[in-house]
Amino acid sequence: METVQPVSNSIQFIGCNDRRLERFENLFPLPNGMSYNSFFIDDTKTAILDTVDSSVTLQYLENVKYVLKGRDLDYLIINHMEPDHCANIVELAKLYPNMKVVGNATTFEFFEHFYPNFDLKPNYYLVKNKDELSLGQHTLQFVFAPMVHWPEVMFTYEQSEKILFSADAFGTFGAMNGNLFTDEMDYGEYYGDACRRYYANIVGKYGKQTTRAMKQVAKLDVA
Repeated sequence: METVQPVSNSIQFIGCNDRRLERFENLFPLPNGMSYNSFFIDDTKTAILDTVDSSVTLQYLENVKYVLKGRDLDYLIINHMEPDHCANIVELAKLYPNMKVVGNATTFEFFEHFYPNFDLKPNYYLVKNKDELSLGQHTLQFVFAPMVHWPEVMFTYEQSEKILFSADAFGTFGAMNGNLFTDEMDYGEYYGDACRRYYANIVGKYGKQTTRAMKQVAKLDVA
């Protein structure tokens, strides 16, 4: 799978590139395309963090099946309900009907508005700020970050590997070029301008809320 890339021995990037998209939200030019980020954690219990945009559903579902290798999917964590994060919740629920969907109360309000004809209430796994979820060797902690940049947004912090999954707080324009997680090139320099442009146009107007969320994150031991 072209876009399945290791983050660590037990965490994989399973998102997809979209090099055909010319403008983000029909406004912002994308000369280098876009990537949609989703991650898989392989443990006693399996978990996926966020899904991807509907434009790349077929590739994404191939990635999911590839990393699961016939196992069931135990948890889907929803950090953000914007369509480029959530568009494949229903597709995963159809493939893995026993999957628990992890989110906060506002997450599920959004879901019911977006997908009124698909009842996932029996699969809801409701979390509150600072709640934890054990997968075995990995423990996820949920940090609410409302209005960074939608009201339901939360971050997920994986305690054993000290990884923060931060929704759109550190988003950027541009498709992935190589492996962000293992290559030696300076990706900060490579994506620097795109990161600044993304923050200024998408998240910057929620600067106060972002700062508030970062104060919570500052208490965590992020690698």
